[in-house]
Amino acid sequence: DTRSAVLAELVNKQTGNAALKILAKAKGAITDEFTLPRLLTSIDESLKGEMSVALPLDCFDIVTISLPVMPDEAIGKALPYHLSKAIDKPLSEYIYDWQVTQRFKDRLQITTYLLRAKIFEQLRKEFARRQIIISHLEADIFAAFAYLSATHRLSAHDATLCVIIWPQHISLAVYERNTVVLARSVAANQPESKFQGIASYTPNNDVNMQPTASPETEPELILHLQKNVTEQNQTGTIPFDDSDDDSTSILEDFALLAKKKTDKPASGKQVQEMPLPADEESIINPTSEETNWEEYLQHINLEIMRTRDFHTSVLKGGPIKNVFISGAAVFWDELRVLTRSALGVDMEPLEKPPLNPGIPSTFNAICLGTGTQW
Repeated sequence: DTRSAVLAELVNKQTGNAALKILAKAKGAITDEFTLPRLLTSIDESLKGEMSVALPLDCFDIVTISLPVMPDEAIGKALPYHLSKAIDKPLSEYIYDWQVTQRFKDRLQITTYLLRAKIFEQLRKEFARRQIIISHLEADIFAAFAYLSATHRLSAHDATLCVIIWPQHISLAVYERNTVVLARSVAANQPESKFQGIASYTPNNDVNMQPTASPETEPELILHLQKNVTEQNQTGTIPFDDSDDDSTSILEDFALLAKKKTDKPASGKQVQEMPLPADEESIINPTSEETNWEEYLQHINLEIMRTRDFHTSVLKGGPIKNVFISGAAVFWDELRVLTRSALGVDMEPLEKPPLNPGIPSTFNAICLGTGTQW
């Protein structure tokens, strides 16, 4: 997340349930200059192989555009031209991947996830020095849905909302029809003071918090690093070439995966041709020094409602019947009352025991989710 990074190994127990072995932890975001070197200094020199990386949704830019109806294999060829017009920086500065999120009679809605090539190159080269190859790269929210699928809680029929609360931002996404149809990242700094409850909070004790099992699904959530992206669709997987001569043309050699929405061209933000959920400037500023815990929780609840409303009103999606939230442990009961009142649906914890006590529960879910790629 924005304050720490974890390197873990996925271990298959004899029971068949995957478990995590924590190899290293470091303070600071993985995209910071010194975090990754600190993370790698504490691991065994003999550790080699392939790995999957999950980054916060806040690291990505999301661009949603419309294309005429065409075969999926032609989208990769047409996409660079349209993306170049939608962002304010050269497309060569990004690596990206895409999904068809809606199909209409006369057009396709394409959601494209972009990551700065500089960030990827930094990660790739640092790990390559240890003979560790990045084979998969995705946003936290995709790993979360993969984790829900692996734990048999992701419905194949009903819309599911997943919310990941990080110290400085919130990742929100809606999964429907085997696709992440909407993804948002919203800035939201948690108050520095210790949470001691909310005076206006009224407990609601009639809520059954036991999660219900859903049919196992295998959604196409991971967006693979690919060779010759313009000639492949987003589901193809091609061996990753670790040579250094691709650094000058990384966009031609790789496609990836996800970020924040604004109505301006992408510059660390999100662009959409469709209107955004609401006027983001009209809500409270969650980063102000005066924000307290009650305002913070109200802000989270507001963003959940706005995501729900945008999904149902603009995207014409079905009603959200499942809500999974992570990162709300200390204020779970208070947020639970707010979301149940607003959505009419009770929220469930993303994480499912047993959990590794060595790292926060959110990291458990994200690591296990992105580890399902193996």
